[in-house]
Amino acid sequence: MALRHAQLVRVHPPRDGIAGERREDALATLLREKVTIAGAGRTDAGVHARGQVANFATASPMEPRRIAAGLNGLL
Repeated sequence: MALRHAQLVRVHPPRDGIAGERREDALATLLREKVTIAGAGRTDAGVHARGQVANFATASPMEPRRIAAGLNGLL
């Protein structure tokens, strides 16, 4: 089965492990598989994080826009 990649909004840095774990737990529920999120970049306090991304690999055939919508519903 080929892996698909999806991009989502930025995951908090490791110092905010609980928030990152919540996102991974939500993805695991949605995709029915364990997912590890890799974040990219960072923002300073008070700066909007628009355009920041997170990356993960999944074997799910679910479309990225449906993954994002499902994740938003779970969080």
